[in-house]
Amino acid sequence: MLAVAASVGTMYASNTQVDGIWYDFDSSTKTASVTFGGNYYVSYSNEYSGSVVIPSSVTYQSVTYSVTSIGNYAFRECSGLTSVTIGNSVTSIGSSAFSGCSSLTSVTIPNSVTSIGDYAFNGCTGLTGELIIPNSVTSIGGSAFYGCSSSLTSIIVESGNTVYDSRNNCNAIIETATNTLIAGCQSTIIPNSVTSIVSYAFQGCSGLTSVTIPNSVTSIGESAFNGCSGLTSVTLNSNAIVSKDYSFSSNLNTIFGGQVTEYIIGDDVTSIGRYAFRGCTGLTSVTIPNSVTSIGDNAFYQCSGLTSVTIPNSVTSIGQHAFSGCSSLTSVTIGNSVTSIGNSVFNGCTGLTSVTIPNSVTSIGFRAFYDCAGLTSVTIGNSVTSIEGSAFSGCTGLNSVMIDANAIVSKNYTENSNLKNIFGNQVEEYILGDSVTSIGSSAFSGCSGLTSVT
Repeated sequence: MLAVAASVGTMYASNTQVDGIWYDFDSSTKTASVTFGGNYYVSYSNEYSGSVVIPSSVTYQSVTYSVTSIGNYAFRECSGLTSVTIGNSVTSIGSSAFSGCSSLTSVTIPNSVTSIGDYAFNGCTGLTGELIIPNSVTSIGGSAFYGCSSSLTSIIVESGNTVYDSRNNCNAIIETATNTLIAGCQSTIIPNSVTSIVSYAFQGCSGLTSVTIPNSVTSIGESAFNGCSGLTSVTLNSNAIVSKDYSFSSNLNTIFGGQVTEYIIGDDVTSIGRYAFRGCTGLTSVTIPNSVTSIGDNAFYQCSGLTSVTIPNSVTSIGQHAFSGCSSLTSVTIGNSVTSIGNSVFNGCTGLTSVTIPNSVTSIGFRAFYDCAGLTSVTIGNSVTSIEGSAFSGCTGLNSVMIDANAIVSKNYTENSNLKNIFGNQVEEYILGDSVTSIGSSAFSGCSGLTSVT
């Protein structure tokens, strides 16, 4: 019978009630474990309620037992339980020990506790304020605090804690012995010791409004901030995160969510990787520091809410499709160290009204400003030596072009490939700069919309 009972599992218990608390007694070790009443955790409805004090020791039949653990499911779904004080002899809190205790508002975990089981405080939505997990705890189970984020403003975990279950999706700040942050909360400061943040770490933290990622972080897992509907501002100091080349479907948008309106990139960042901010439709503002030297392909592709961007003088190259589809972009400042503008960089930026290509730029790629229908004027710097076909094709509003590049105007074109092919037939005015020494063959051939040339 004992063998059969042991094999049934942790939801069953042999128990005795003393002073309102149910225990399992081990006569050989003189230890006791807090448990539930009956043979199953729902045998009695809400058998614990109000304030419960778990003593360090209990006497039963003239024998004193040390209370060393809170068993699995001990207080599960005791919706009337409001507070728990745990004696300093308890070393472990079992799986689902307080799961579903929706009225539990406070709990004190003593320094004697070394482990907290899976789902231990899962669904304790009434927990408020700050919860401190002492450094004696070396094991925190999966989803231990899942669902507590709506009221629990912060969980402080002292250094030295480790993770028992990598499936942890809880809403607590937990820095592990391997420098991995596995969970978050409404009020979050990520220490510089953290090098990685696992998937779903801050899942459902709807009260989180801003977060700063330190430069020590080298990896952030899938959907780490999934469901953080209030998160609008993200500061990224990690070069490893921003500089990373992402895939088409996995990037900062999938990590932080499309609702983020502002990204602040720290001075530790040297480049913006491929697809980094692709599809961040909520993004309206981005700060690019002078430390950044390159912007990768598709870096801000289809960031349709982005209204303005300043590319600092430190940037030397802008990758293909970097700002393609940024339809709300009305203002762009290109730094004077950029040497090339790749293919389709500003393709479909329909809100863009004017652009100045600095003297540092030597080439403008194929369809670089394709379909920028709102563009009315453009200035080409004197260092540009090549402009690919259709660079400004579809810019139906473009009526004034200032060209100071001798290599472009002096070039001998063919009838089918010339400035009309590059800028479109609707341009009314061309202003040639003082750097121009000659006008090449067929340069303006067929520009039927042209009314004025200087």
